[in-house]
Amino acid sequence: MLRQQVILGLDREVAVLLATCAADAQASEGKIVERPLRARDLRARVAPIHNRSDFDRDGVTRIVGDDLRAAHSDHLHRAALIQAVTSRDANDGPVQRSA
Repeated sequence: MLRQQVILGLDREVAVLLATCAADAQASEGKIVERPLRARDLRARVAPIHNRSDFDRDGVTRIVGDDLRAAHSDHLHRAALIQAVTSRDANDGPVQRSA
């Protein structure tokens, strides 16, 4: 995913609230700001599926949630494999690759 740095100007009270929420959630302030934006994006993506299908909103949300969980699980599995291979290569010394 391509990331872009964004600078937000917040009122002091909002900045304190954001910092407090981030500390409570043990997450970065950026993650706290990002969550509602992603939720809105997800709702926007689910709406057309709901409009084109026979499922009710809860059914569509359940299907999309299942797909997201599966994709997240796949991502975690791939990350664990990459970590295992990288750790093994780091312990074995430089990896020789032929052209």
